[in-house]
Amino acid sequence: MKSLEIREQLKDSFSIALSHGDLGYMYKEQGQLDKATEQYNLSNAIASKMHFADLQLSNYKELAVLAEKKGNFALALVYYKKQTILKDSIYTGEKLKQIEQLNAKYQAEKKGTAVTDTKSRDHQEKLPALGFSRRCVVADTVGCQFLQETPAAT
Repeated sequence: MKSLEIREQLKDSFSIALSHGDLGYMYKEQGQLDKATEQYNLSNAIASKMHFADLQLSNYKELAVLAEKKGNFALALVYYKKQTILKDSIYTGEKLKQIEQLNAKYQAEKKGTAVTDTKSRDHQEKLPALGFSRRCVVADTVGCQFLQETPAAT
């Protein structure tokens, strides 16, 4: 309770939501199911408003367990369904992020390969020209040597 008061003074929403969840767990363990439900609902209200999906998942699971213990199976089913829907949306969101990251990596590698291929093609196109230049240098050198060895005509 003291930690909740401190967190409320600090206006730390996430920690406040966690504290309510912790209190809900404590009350559940003590068998005070109504107080536990109240705390989980408070935690969930903050978690929902602040988009803390993982905390909401945990709270829905606990609320479902509490509803079952109270014998309210219809409400337990509602909480389980909410948990499942939220879990699926988190999973889908994470998978979309992974797909986007893999696609970006693929595009970067593809672009890098294209640049490498272009450089390789440019290099291959220059090779015949380099070969011609080398032959000219060799021919010039041989020609110069030939001219130096041939006696000048008088």
